Amino acid sequence: MTAWGTSVHGEGRMAGSGGVSLRTLWWTAAEPGDAAVVVHGLGEHAARYEHVANALNAAGISVFSFDQRGHGLSGGNRGHADSFEALLEDLDLAWSEAEGALGRAPSFLIGHSLGGLVSLAWTASRQPGLKGLVASAPWLATAARVPWWKVTVGRIAARVLPRVPMDTGGVPEVCTRDPEMIAAWEADPLVHTVITPRLYTEVERWQRWVLHGRDRLKVPALFFVPGADRLADASATLGLATAMPSGRTTIVELPGFFHEPFNDTGRAEVIARLCSWLVARMA
Repeated sequence: MTAWGTSVHGEGRMAGSGGVSLRTLWWTAAEPGDAAVVVHGLGEHAARYEHVANALNAAGISVFSFDQRGHGLSGGNRGHADSFEALLEDLDLAWSEAEGALGRAPSFLIGHSLGGLVSLAWTASRQPGLKGLVASAPWLATAARVPWWKVTVGRIAARVLPRVPMDTGGVPEVCTRDPEMIAAWEADPLVHTVITPRLYTEVERWQRWVLHGRDRLKVPALFFVPGADRLADASATLGLATAMPSGRTTIVELPGFFHEPFNDTGRAEVIARLCSWLVARMA
């Protein structure tokens, strides 16, 4: 059983970048036609995507995921990475691990929030032969304006106290409108609300890199853009998505949705849209 309260098809561990131990999970479709890797967001963990994986399994898509370093049951300080490159290298290793776990090489990448940024940066920097990339509320910019003094303090702390956790002030009510999902978030011992100065400044650096290098994103992409997201800036996502090659990008705007489309009220429709988009690209 996982901390999210449901069983999974497989659970293991792998060595991430620098030898950090990472928890892995996978869900194998009864009649798999393809495979996807899912990358979770800040403060959460892979088991929160089991309901998404089950829906993908029903569509013939096997799923592999992992707890990013500093998250869930993986090693590392909570909410910390020494560099963003370490997160990209972890995904390199997870991509290879997925083939062994699922019996087939993955061809889809799905990322939410921080995981969305990691997925976009990985795709742009590695140029893998993906059939499709999905970004759910990717953290390309912060929705709320951060006071200048907090930015200054954070950049200083990133040099002198890089691993000191800072409270993000995150609460489930800004992620979902669904009382059941709010209760599950509050009862989940693996969810946290911290980020370190080093990870935050690394995220800022790679946000700029992705936004300024949008021409590197040459794969079919699906963007879910929640209209009432108070965490990730929807305008940054729309700016990136509309600038990508015409005809290869699908933008799904979700009016009234909060930050987590896969956990919000109305999620069944979102997950169905995800499945249909992936299935259309499986051939």
